[in-house]
Amino acid sequence: MDKIKTERRNALCCRRSVCALFVATLIPIAAGAVTDQDLAQIRESIKQLERRHADDQARIGDLERRLKEAETKLQKAATAASPTATVAEKPAEPEPPAIKALTPVSGLGGNITFTPGFRVQGRYAYDDANDNNDFFLRRFRLKAKGEAFGLAKYYGEIRFDNTRRFGTDQTIEVESAWLDFPVLPQLYVLAGQYDVPFSRNLLTSDSKLLLMDRSLVTDELSSFGLVDNTIGLWAHGRPFGGHFEYAVGVFDNRVFELGASGTRESDQLMPAGRIVLNLLDPAKAPDGFADYWASYLGEGQRLAIGLNGAYLGSARDGLNEFDLLGFGADLFFNTGPFTFEAEYDRYEFDSNRTASPDREGDGWFAQAGYLFHPWFEFVGRHQEADRNILGFNANTPANGRSRWTSIGFNTYLGGHNLKIHTDYTFKDERVNDIGGDNMFQVQLQFDY
Repeated sequence: MDKIKTERRNALCCRRSVCALFVATLIPIAAGAVTDQDLAQIRESIKQLERRHADDQARIGDLERRLKEAETKLQKAATAASPTATVAEKPAEPEPPAIKALTPVSGLGGNITFTPGFRVQGRYAYDDANDNNDFFLRRFRLKAKGEAFGLAKYYGEIRFDNTRRFGTDQTIEVESAWLDFPVLPQLYVLAGQYDVPFSRNLLTSDSKLLLMDRSLVTDELSSFGLVDNTIGLWAHGRPFGGHFEYAVGVFDNRVFELGASGTRESDQLMPAGRIVLNLLDPAKAPDGFADYWASYLGEGQRLAIGLNGAYLGSARDGLNEFDLLGFGADLFFNTGPFTFEAEYDRYEFDSNRTASPDREGDGWFAQAGYLFHPWFEFVGRHQEADRNILGFNANTPANGRSRWTSIGFNTYLGGHNLKIHTDYTFKDERVNDIGGDNMFQVQLQFDY
């Protein structure tokens, strides 16, 4: 900008020089000695003055314009560099939202974080067994998760199941409540109430299932307390880059607990464990547990083989006394749009009294899905359960065989978070040679 001012001064000086030249030309006239040559010189001086004046006016106008532009740019640069000016130009910040009350709380090694969530599964069902049309809430869950002081992860969930379901009482209870502590890079210790490490089907959240319900054989295992949510302490990890998984612990069997008028009881803790070999894509989360999906919606390539086992000693049911053993294996494979899963499980009641015979049961299922569009998936499953024992589970017949075949269709509006299950099940029940009935179901799920 100083250069522009200097050029402007030079232009003004040039104008003064021309004026001086004109004055010098007029001096002889003032002295009285005028000739034709003097007149010609004066005329030429006037012409030069007129040309130089026009040039000077143009230069001065251009320089003044450039000077104004430079001053404007300099002012803007000074305003941008001034913190006071920047703050003054910012709009007023809005008031903090109500969720500000959930901000982290400082602790020993970090903060407490809190992420709320919920899940709702509304279902329509028609069952030939009772010729009933039924709308009900199959599952409603309130949940929260986060980290505690940089020392552990936590999770809690309360379930409200079978709300207004025909012929079934609503269940309201704590589903999960646990803390998971990292001890070593491949060793985590989990304490609280969560899924027993047995059966991939049971360790898959009901929000990530291929069909809307789990299998018959896993229902049987759950009725004996060998699987599903219970209280315990266990270690888990995924070493070798996630190509191997293990989970092992001791648990309190929730079924064999003597109540005020109950007859089932055991004073023993129940050890249970699971190992998995991931031959293709590894399990991603090193601290993950019970985070399987029954359909990965066309992503990845997985081949996982799992082995499971659980044992409860000295269990009693009335006058019967026995040891309870459960074991099984599961297989999962997916590539591109195709998904396949199969599982076999067996349970045995080994009697400790000669008057009580040994009893046993087993079952298996195989299911598959094909995602032919990012939103749409065909699914199917065949499953069987054979029992030689008085069943604890009211949902399945005792001392008999069940064979169910289901075909269905899934619509993924927002992945597993917002989807619609539709399936039709052909039931073949053989209890005292009595046949079964078929069932049609549709379920809408929103999970957050």
